[in-house]
Amino acid sequence: MQVVGFIFVVIGVAFTVLGVAGILFRLKDVYERAHAAGKVGTLGLIAVLVGVAFLQPEVTTRVIILIIFSVLTAPAATHAIASAAHAQGIRPANKGRDDLDTYKRETATKR
Repeated sequence: MQVVGFIFVVIGVAFTVLGVAGILFRLKDVYERAHAAGKVGTLGLIAVLVGVAFLQPEVTTRVIILIIFSVLTAPAATHAIASAAHAQGIRPANKGRDDLDTYKRETATKR
């Protein structure tokens, strides 16, 4: 069981380190970085916590609660960061569509 736990911890740490390196050097704007950070943080944390559950079986209930909390709160935090960036006027690096900006313009003209 200790080997399986150690493997999960190493996978989680490696996933997080590689994700952070990708965020720092590869991604162009705050939206891409927030998306990646949300994924990397959640998946890396889950892998580490599963490893801890294997290494310390007496804390498995707490680990499950932490995993549920992480899965429920990480998307909200990522959304808050992206929403704050948009409110500050930071535009995405790619020239794709901006549904929030379109919605704001449409609702402003109806008032």
